[in-house]
Amino acid sequence: PAVFYCSSNGGNVELYYQRALDPFGASWGIPQLLLTGTPDPFPVSSLSDCKAFVLDGRPFVLFDIGDGLTTMHAYDEDGNWWGLPYLLHTGNHDNIDLSIINGQPVAAFMHRTGYLNGGLCELFYKRATDYISNLWQAPSSLATNIHPTPGLSLQLVEGNPAVAFLDQNNDIAYLRASDDLGSI
Repeated sequence: PAVFYCSSNGGNVELYYQRALDPFGASWGIPQLLLTGTPDPFPVSSLSDCKAFVLDGRPFVLFDIGDGLTTMHAYDEDGNWWGLPYLLHTGNHDNIDLSIINGQPVAAFMHRTGYLNGGLCELFYKRATDYISNLWQAPSSLATNIHPTPGLSLQLVEGNPAVAFLDQNNDIAYLRASDDLGSI
């Protein structure tokens, strides 16, 4: 097992990775500081907007700790050596999901369009164009003026990416791409 978590240090949010030393999680290695973010106006004790999985045998994480939606991946299976962070999308984000579709990372996320307009969000879909997530396509907007409610889900449905979320009326909305690359 392994975990990603955030801690606040001097007003800055820090992202850590920690791996268990045994398969049962009874003993843990030393936490690795992966990244220090900008000062957090809303102090956190956990990382709620974070998705992680194993990509090509190595840890991979998608997160937002105040600097925008960012990805990082390890260069080794144990997560001892990490690449530089890749800024996927600027701004504040709510409700992110990440999946591997057709061998490539795919992200769905709600970008907060402002706090003055009721905190509404725009839903985006973004796909890596290579299997190790070094290059990403431009984001596709799927829906606008939606509330940042929990429950965003990105899945592969009959060979094509699909997202389910709560729309501006808090009704369940479902969108499925017309092809396996995520075209709308």
